[in-house]
Amino acid sequence: MSILDRVQTLLQNAWRLPALSGNGEKLVVLVELELNPDATVARATIVGGTTNHPAYAIAAESAVAAAFDPSCNPLPLPLDQYHKWKKLRIHFSPQ
Repeated sequence: MSILDRVQTLLQNAWRLPALSGNGEKLVVLVELELNPDATVARATIVGGTTNHPAYAIAAESAVAAAFDPSCNPLPLPLDQYHKWKKLRIHFSPQ
């Protein structure tokens, strides 16, 4: 598993969604993270996803909250490679 995969899995597990019905599996939220050199999240910006999904607004808010979850920060990233991960794009999906 790559470092990015570990971060993706960690944040995905911290993502809290309300119960979804119908086409919940089609819900996607894309979040760009700007990180501090100590691997903590400085900024989380919603950059896309299935914006026409009825649960998108709640899911997007929850994805940003997951990025700042204290159990996830600092993220498990090699501090000596900051130039490689100072910005990350995370794909949140119930699948």
